Amino acid sequence: MGERTILAAFRTEDDARTAARRLRDLGIEAVDIERVHLYPEEGAADRLTNPLTGRIQSLANLTLGAADPNPDAAVLLAADASASGMADGNPFELGRDIVLTAVVPAERAAEAERIVREAGGRL
Repeated sequence: MGERTILAAFRTEDDARTAARRLRDLGIEAVDIERVHLYPEEGAADRLTNPLTGRIQSLANLTLGAADPNPDAAVLLAADASASGMADGNPFELGRDIVLTAVVPAERAAEAERIVREAGGRL
């Protein structure tokens, strides 16, 4: 009958892990959990950057830890309200930034979707 791919967004890793465990108990092995980021190279500010040297990629690199090798993209990242400090928090902080992906047999798709929803996932 074929296979179906399920993509679901979760608020917490624990909820996603619960769904993944239940899917694996169902015999579905192709399950993956990843965190998505608003900006490329999230966490780039963890590397030592000295703003006094002038060797910074953009304001977004300093304030958000976001980096992009394309200088035009770096300018656009810095234009985000989050980089300027004129925004109230991280837009993903309370959002659904955990994505569960599962490849399921078509005949088990409805059951797998029910499991994902019960664990708090949004399809």
